[in-house]
Amino acid sequence: MTGTALEDGLRILTLNKYGEYYFGFGRHIRTVYRNVTDFRNFIAAESDDYLGSGVIHADFKHPIMELAVKDFATNYRAHVWGHNGPALLLRVLKSWCNADYLEMMDYVSCNGFNVLHYSSFYLVDYFEAAEEFFIHRLANKTGKPISLTDQVVGVHTWNKLTYNKPIYKNSTQYYAWLARTNCPAMFSILSHFINCITENFAR
Repeated sequence: MTGTALEDGLRILTLNKYGEYYFGFGRHIRTVYRNVTDFRNFIAAESDDYLGSGVIHADFKHPIMELAVKDFATNYRAHVWGHNGPALLLRVLKSWCNADYLEMMDYVSCNGFNVLHYSSFYLVDYFEAAEEFFIHRLANKTGKPISLTDQVVGVHTWNKLTYNKPIYKNSTQYYAWLARTNCPAMFSILSHFINCITENFAR
């Protein structure tokens, strides 16, 4: 079993056995605009067409997680990227919600489970993350990101792509703004240079 497949399997097993919230290691910053605990039994989409597996909540022994465990055992593919993670959850939801597309999946059609719009956690695309979060901006461009609306619950900053990007505490980088605004206690004790490999603002 590959490392990614092992992570996928442990995620599903843990959620099935214990329930609760799961946030992947893609580095998330919880925003002050909406409280994640207001949402239950959901998964966040990454785009209009793709489901993510990094932000999930399921109640203890939720049927969707039980179905996911069975699918993992039945349809496991070691070397197909995403097959045992996002693609597995999409297969389960298509059956559970009786829907072929993400846009057709909602709280009603999915019997109390919800697919959150990508703007709730994935407001920045994978390919744009490095520039959006870590580029240094002009001194007069220190406000919040335009894309950060009151629909945002948390911000996924794509750690796999951005883990080696330097973050400076007093910079105009959006990541620094997000950390300063949403995690002030942690931010206040950090040194001038934030090592984004070891410092994590997940809440």
